[in-house]
Amino acid sequence: MSYDTSKLAKLGHLKELATKIKNDYATKDELKAIKVPEYSVAKQEAAEAGYLSTYYLTKDGQQIGEKINIPKDFLVKSAEVKKVETENTPYDGAKVGDPYIDFVVNSKEGDDNATHIYLPVNELVDAYTGGNGIEVSPTNVISAKIDTGNANGLGVTAAGFKLDLATTTTAGAMSATDKAKLDGVAEGATKVEKSETNGNVKVNGQETVVYTHPAAEAVEAGFKKVGKDNQGHVVLGTDVTKEDIVGLGIPAQDTTYNDATQAAAGLMSIADKKKLDGMVVAEDAEVQEMLNEVFAAAKA
Repeated sequence: MSYDTSKLAKLGHLKELATKIKNDYATKDELKAIKVPEYSVAKQEAAEAGYLSTYYLTKDGQQIGEKINIPKDFLVKSAEVKKVETENTPYDGAKVGDPYIDFVVNSKEGDDNATHIYLPVNELVDAYTGGNGIEVSPTNVISAKIDTGNANGLGVTAAGFKLDLATTTTAGAMSATDKAKLDGVAEGATKVEKSETNGNVKVNGQETVVYTHPAAEAVEAGFKKVGKDNQGHVVLGTDVTKEDIVGLGIPAQDTTYNDATQAAAGLMSIADKKKLDGMVVAEDAEVQEMLNEVFAAAKA
């Protein structure tokens, strides 16, 4: 500070100060007479179209300046996963089959026209395709692919892969029972079974001739002697003669029979036949009638 504050001021200096204050500054009464404008913010009774609410600034109750419009709070009303059905619709670059999310946006009050926001999602996930032994369904289910024509019993269930046992008609895994049976067969062994053809056997399923009946000359049917050789074969002999028949105990001449007598059996004579035919045997009813008649008379 370059001046000395302890020095006394001249009256003229004080007058100059008072004059400056009087000229440059208002008095207390003048300040009271000054009316200060009243500013406030008012809400418009009906909001402007498309807005949640409208406000404006007032000066002494009169609107001044531009209106202040408060936008509505927009919310997602719904969202749905869809697939493009028409190329470039509903958004540019859309390809048929591409998945997208359709967001429906509306005001919180629900009094505004709904708008749509489309979000393609085909690039949000990795696309997988089937390879060897793998297939991907249209609904993106990944599963194992089995060549059914060459599966040899291999299959897939909900529990996982399975391998069926082999049967006599279908290929598959060897069971423990079949393995034990196979181990019990000597190396190089063949399967031999009976054949429906006489003189044959089946070796590994193939017909094999083991005996051929000797060929013989045809002989016309007749009354012949027969026999067998030391191998059990039937052999044909000479014609049968009368002497051969008599030798069996059959008489050589015609056989005759005498009439029967009370002492010896024989043929029935004509007289005996007539006598037999003349006999009339009473019926049971007739016998009973006779008995009743006799015994009834005896009682009387």
